[in-house]
Amino acid sequence: MNTNRQERRLSDKVKKLSEIGELFELQLIIDDYLNQFGIKWIINEIIEALDCKQHNIPLINELLDFIFTRDSVKKNDTSINVIEDYLPKKQYKLIRLSAIKNITKLRPQKSSILLVQILNDKEESREIKLLILESLIHASFTNNDMEKFLNIFQEDDEEISLKAMDILEYHHHQVPVVTVQKELEKLLFSSNVKLKCKAIELLGLFGEIDIIERLYCISTLDFSEKSVQDSLNTMIKTLMSKPINILYIRPENFEYLTKKLFQSLNYDNVEQTRNSKDNGIDIIAYKKGFGLMENRKQCVVAQCKRYAKNKITRREIQELLNAMQNHGATEGYFITTSSFAPDAEELAVQNGHIILLDKVKLQLQLDRIFGVNKYCIVNHN
Repeated sequence: MNTNRQERRLSDKVKKLSEIGELFELQLIIDDYLNQFGIKWIINEIIEALDCKQHNIPLINELLDFIFTRDSVKKNDTSINVIEDYLPKKQYKLIRLSAIKNITKLRPQKSSILLVQILNDKEESREIKLLILESLIHASFTNNDMEKFLNIFQEDDEEISLKAMDILEYHHHQVPVVTVQKELEKLLFSSNVKLKCKAIELLGLFGEIDIIERLYCISTLDFSEKSVQDSLNTMIKTLMSKPINILYIRPENFEYLTKKLFQSLNYDNVEQTRNSKDNGIDIIAYKKGFGLMENRKQCVVAQCKRYAKNKITRREIQELLNAMQNHGATEGYFITTSSFAPDAEELAVQNGHIILLDKVKLQLQLDRIFGVNKYCIVNHN
């Protein structure tokens, strides 16, 4: 087929595109055009056609979507680069709209960076921002992308903010939890009831059990409003459907869990202690002796440290040893939600009477006692 004639035929067909049948005819031959001339040439032909007033815009939109989702385009980085180049080009509106709509399906990793940049452009149109939010459902976010994405909540626009919250909900496994939670808590002070209620519901997804107490401390929330009550119920149901993160429960509840741990290990008279004279000991328990000491119960003490990051030091192990001596304990436990420094582990091994439970071993014990997925240890920072 003669190239010049084929070019003219494509340009003419696009210019005269007015019926669905004509669109179907173009779709049948578009792969030939892609193979012979490439996507850049086709886009230029469509741009030329758009200068002509006699065309059907919705059908050209459909044609562009069809072209951008062809297998030969999806598998070709050069073709995707061409589409990507049109993301910021405001002068080519129809091409740009279709590029925004389809780029996250073609390149989900890299496209989020580019789209978030456009989203943060204060001069960008509302239409484009709404389309980007729809497209970002298919994107893949890094923490850095998501932190920049959160700037969208500075927009004083209900629809944009609600769609942005839909993105957060859809991508909740990819987001920086603490940063998102802070942004949602800001929305609790909004005068817009829809935004406020949606934020409450999402806090059940991103927050931990302590969020319930914090919500009740926010004086701007009217708990008598039915919409607020419904959102709170949704939030609580979501929270209770997740494992309880013991890094966020009250200290006394953490100590209660360790008490249950010792009871499950068949220790007797397990007591929680808060006496400052107990050298930091949190649990005192007793176990049956053996051999010549069979009729005498032996004392066991435990120290519990709910750390998110800090490792237990050698000095803290030494303090446990001192407490064991003061209590006449034959055995000591050091339980932590973090881990132990190497020299701390070395001292415990040398002593031979200290049992160390770090984050991993503690999680195994929690699963054994309460069942899998009842409790977890996750540091969001």
